[in-house]
Amino acid sequence: MRLIAELPFSFVKHAIGASIIGSIGIVILLLVNFLHGKIVEKKVNVASLKRIAVVSFLRIIAVAVFGTALFFYS
Repeated sequence: MRLIAELPFSFVKHAIGASIIGSIGIVILLLVNFLHGKIVEKKVNVASLKRIAVVSFLRIIAVAVFGTALFFYS
């Protein structure tokens, strides 16, 4: 009975963990993209980077929740 009661907390904990791992990757890729634009192309479009960041974080959260659900309920 205790396992069933702790299932939602465990699900959220694993989904947040997967989201954090994905977010670290996104931050690294955004930093590389920013540095490439600043050093190589000599221009940086901050609005474009913000849009990419928001879309990427939303995708990571969706994939983390889907993956965690697939793991828990399969």
